Amino acid sequence: MGFSAGDITIMIEAVLSCNVFRFENKLFEQIRGLSMGNRIAPLLAIIFLDQIEKMSLTSGILLYKRYIDDVFVVGTTGMEVEATLDRLNAFDQHVSYTIERPDDEGYLPFLNTKVRIVRGQKEHVWYKKAASANILVHARSAHPHFIKANVVRNLIRTKDKLCTTKDLEVEKTISRILEENGYNGNPTTTWLPHATLDGLPLILPYVGEHPARAVNEVVKRSGLPIRLVFRPPPTLKHLLTSTRIYEDKCPEVDCQYCTKEEKICQLRGTVYLIRCEGASRSFLVVSIAFPVFLAGLAILGYELYSKAQNERNELVQRLVRDVKEIGLLAIFPGTAVLVVAVVLLRLHQLRILRIYQNRKSVDDYLAIGSKRIIEKHQIPFHRDVASACYFSDEKTDFARMLTQVLIGNMQIENKRFLIDDDGFRANNYRSYMLNETSTPPRL
Repeated sequence: MGFSAGDITIMIEAVLSCNVFRFENKLFEQIRGLSMGNRIAPLLAIIFLDQIEKMSLTSGILLYKRYIDDVFVVGTTGMEVEATLDRLNAFDQHVSYTIERPDDEGYLPFLNTKVRIVRGQKEHVWYKKAASANILVHARSAHPHFIKANVVRNLIRTKDKLCTTKDLEVEKTISRILEENGYNGNPTTTWLPHATLDGLPLILPYVGEHPARAVNEVVKRSGLPIRLVFRPPPTLKHLLTSTRIYEDKCPEVDCQYCTKEEKICQLRGTVYLIRCEGASRSFLVVSIAFPVFLAGLAILGYELYSKAQNERNELVQRLVRDVKEIGLLAIFPGTAVLVVAVVLLRLHQLRILRIYQNRKSVDDYLAIGSKRIIEKHQIPFHRDVASACYFSDEKTDFARMLTQVLIGNMQIENKRFLIDDDGFRANNYRSYMLNETSTPPRL
């Protein structure tokens, strides 16, 4: 039996009326507003502000984007923006919007970016508030070196993804944050747990760098088909909090995204981690183009071997004449077409279209990949059998890209796949799924 609107109202009122906290051994009650740390607060803020915006945003606004209570606005004129601000502030006396204008360089900060418009073109760079704590996993903390290297890599990757132009201040800020957390300019001498291509996962608690390296060397020398996974012990926060909920199963019959044991695609609360736009487009193109290509080859073969020269299709006759004219040079375009087809098929086979994470069991995932060119299939897996495939920094960008195309950048059990790192909602979703951190993301 579901909840009625009245039931939800009663529960929300109960939650909001119990905002009691202690300060200097005295108990206080918050009588207005939403308390920080309350899990329902962001949702209620979004609902309330949405009502204000529907009644206030009438004209003069070209772009309006909001994340919780941070808003980015582009208006036709400064007067229109001011008028919109007045309408927003007139809705409720207890809700006050303030405006922040671009700085001397024309940048306007919004979340972790700064945006400006130069000669009609938008520019944005990575941004961190001066008051931010800038806390990362410290270089001297009891975490494996590859986890620390991944923290640094993700920070730099986020910066590079958000910056459309080189900015000296951003580079200085990144260097300062890394230095404050114990990372100097020297290259990190990192290592990865031993893993064989078809190895079975061996999960061990991480108790320190030296024991982990020693175990890694022993397993490597043994030659056993093992893939080591070092997992730090759970933190107090992980033991005391849970985001698990009870869910209904997917009602669809023969759903292509559900397994027989666990129907996951339409579970209430199932998290949709990644959707690779490039993989989805290439799946559509290849699933249509490859059968057409094969049909074209079949028609060409039929024309060449079953009909006389004067009875062949005009296009086939012209193609035969061109091949005879260029002679052996016809090998090069034919080989190029074959190489492109093979590369596209390999990408089609490796790429993951979507990944789902189950909130009821946060270590369980479901990946959607391609099968037999035109079909899709589900790949259920546990995070213990998933790992990332890294390549040497000494390789050029082209060499790393070619290696990823040929063998993938992610391994599930003994199979390789290709995922788009930019498709994840945040870097910590990817890090947790690939066992690079033991702290699950907040779902």
